[in-house]
Parts: sequence; structure tokens; C-alpha cells
Amino acid sequence: MKSIINNIFYYIPPKTRELLFYLKFMKNPIIKLNNLKQLKKIYKLQKNDFKNIQSPIIYKSLQRIIIKTDDGFNFAKSFYDSKIELIKKGKFIVNKPILICLVKNDLIRIKEFHRYYIELGIRNFAFIDNDSNDGTFEYLQNDKNIALFQIKEKYSTLNRQVWITKIMNYYGYNNWYIIVDSDEFLIYNDCEKNKINSLITYYENQKKSRIKALMIDMYSGDKFLFENNNCKEKIMNKYCYFDKDTYISSRHTKFELIEGGVRKRVFEKYEKISPFLIKYPIIYFQPGDLQYNSHYSSPFYKNFNAELNIALLHYKFMPEDLNKIKERVKEKNYAMGSKEYSAYLKAYKEDPNIHLKNDESVKLITSNSIYSINLLKKINWNK
Repeated sequence: MKSIINNIFYYIPPKTRELLFYLKFMKNPIIKLNNLKQLKKIYKLQKNDFKNIQSPIIYKSLQRIIIKTDDGFNFAKSFYDSKIELIKKGKFIVNKPILICLVKNDLIRIKEFHRYYIELGIRNFAFIDNDSNDGTFEYLQNDKNIALFQIKEKYSTLNRQVWITKIMNYYGYNNWYIIVDSDEFLIYNDCEKNKINSLITYYENQKKSRIKALMIDMYSGDKFLFENNNCKEKIMNKYCYFDKDTYISSRHTKFELIEGGVRKRVFEKYEKISPFLIKYPIIYFQPGDLQYNSHYSSPFYKNFNAELNIALLHYKFMPEDLNKIKERVKEKNYAMGSKEYSAYLKAYKEDPNIHLKNDESVKLITSNSIYSINLLKKINWNK
């Protein structure tokens, strides 16, 4: 019976389907009402750490997420409890997209990341540093063009979304935002000459406000987490291989889901994992929107019916990531108690000769190389 109901659910138009999420209220009405009352008290007592945080618009959005989801109250409470400090404003160009990135102890990657996005045409950078101690904070602080925020609270996947939502509210609605992690490099066909403003214009002409991307995990030809101290190659040059056809499209109630890739291919035998490989890194932020999940945003209906044109090259298997993997397994502060990172650590310990590259791997040569993945469709720049 449940299977039949689910199948019917997927045939309902996304905007109508959104209304059905409000039925979660009926599941635990007393708890939901208490949560809404608590949120109202928190909201009234709240002191501004940023402008717009006490906006009635965001308050109403948080009320809706409480009603629609199981963990909405935790999200809403964290939104008001988390205190982010503005370190410096940086120099921003009005009416241009703003890149937001949360980072911790990622100095090697962040330098190449920053150069890459400058080359892509990004001029407005807002970094949230989560208490780095490896020089990342100082690097970002020393660049006068970068807006820098800092938060010293403990990371969790929920807190990540809260912090990003707060920064988006700080800069305001009706702006384009590029939301990426420090190991994610946005790519699309001919991006070498068609920079980010061309991409935004393309989607504006298509009347799209939320753009999905396929996460492509990149890896080298070396052993997993192999460290060569003499190697000075750029990250993109060394980690230049990816899977072509290990991706699976499937149904999800809140977004258009793709799973699989090298992470499932290699690591599933160590832990039962199936990583989500869709994100929405480009968003035209409007009243009512929340960056609710790292893989999808609210309202959920906006996550459907978008063509899959772009990708995020995902560089998460560098040697220096071993310590991060160990820390995340210990802290259990990522999805499902950091189960995915547990798989990486088990693989590293149990098979010291494990390789991610196989005979089917494809090498990234230009931006057009990613379209060997059949799920991706090239942008028609003549539209």
C-alpha cells in the first residue's frame, strides 16, 4: 500500500506536491504546535547579530520548515542560536553573483579554489571560516576583496545549512548565489570562454531560479590517499579522472536524485552507502527560500524539472584528507553518523593498495570532457 501511495505521489505536479508536506503537521500536531510556540519566543528574544536576521520573512520560512519536516525545529532554533562574526566586508560588485563557501583547515585547496573561481568570473566572495588553525583564516583575511565571516561552533550537517542560510539573509533576497564547498569546482561546457555571468544570463532567459549540478568525484591514478611529497601538480591536473557510467537516477520526494559514482562503486563493500550526487549550487534567492539541506533547498518544488547541464568537480580524496576522515569518523558529525567516512577509513586500513581508477575511468581534458556522462546535457549558448 505504501508503495502505491509513493508512486502516485511522484505523478503529482511538484508545486501541488509541496502542499502535501504540510500534512506532516497532523502526524504530531501537539509537538509541532509546541515547536512553533518555542520558535515565537526565541524570535521575540532574539538580538540581531546580522541585519535581516529578525526579518518576519525568514521567521515565516522557519515556521513552514517546522511544519513540513521532522527536524525543522532544530534548524530554526540553530538559525537564531548560531552567532557568526563578520571579520571584514570585502569589496563587492553590486548585482553580481555572490559565492558563499564554508571552510575549515583547507589551505592547499582553498588557494586553487579561489583562483579557479576568479578565472570563472566570480568577483564577490563570502567565506565562512569554521575556526581554522592551518593558515586558511589568515589567507582569507589578507585578501581585501574577500568578505570573511567566522564561527567557532561545532560543525554538523544541519549547522552548515543554517550558517549558509544566515549569510544569504545577510546579503538579501533577489540575488544570485553560488554555494559550494572548498572541494567543489563548478564546470560546464565551454566555461573557458563563457564565464559565470553568461551562465547566469542563460538561466535567467530560461526563467530558472534554482540550478542543479551533478557531483563528479575526481581521483588520481595513484593509490587511494597516496601521498607524494615531491608532487607539485595542481589539484585539477593530478586528480583528473572520473567515472563515466556508474550513476543511477532515482526518485526522491524533495529533489531529482542521482546516486552512485566512484564512491558507491569502490566503498559500498565496506559500508552500505549510496551518496547523493545532486546539488543545487546556483540559486536565485527569493523570499521563502531556505538552504535547508546540502543537496536540496526549500521550498522543494523548485528543485524539479530543471535540465542537468552543469557539474561540480569534487576533490575529496587528497592525502591530507586522511586526518579529516579520521576526525569525522570520531566526531560522527556528518550524515548518518559519518558512515560514509567510516567506509573510506575501513578501505584505507584494510586494502593499502586500493585504487579508484579503473579501465573505464575518463580523463578530464577540457570542460567538454564531462559530457561523456550521458546524464549531462550541454548548454546551448545560442538560446
